[in-house]
Amino acid sequence: MCFLFRFHELASHDPYEALKYLQNELSQTVAHDEPEESQEFRLIASSLFSQAVSSEERMVTDTESLSTPLSDGFTGRTQLFDTLVSFFPEHMTQPTGNLVDLITF
Repeated sequence: MCFLFRFHELASHDPYEALKYLQNELSQTVAHDEPEESQEFRLIASSLFSQAVSSEERMVTDTESLSTPLSDGFTGRTQLFDTLVSFFPEHMTQPTGNLVDLITF
């Protein structure tokens, strides 16, 4: 889960780094002898090459991403964190309510 998120984050900003990550990190976590996992890995790799974007379009995208402080990367990381936290006991996680509710006036 974490590896895939990291790959998609890299692919959206730097396809070359995403390819290196795919070859060096992500490929080690895949059971290539299992057809289902192997097929999913190939689909991930092919998605990287299907995202051919011209340099002009990439420049516009990069400019737009600078203007928004809360990019998709932040949202994705937050969702990943919330998913991972669900596997821990409640006493080991952050409070679920609003911290302002704990203040007495």
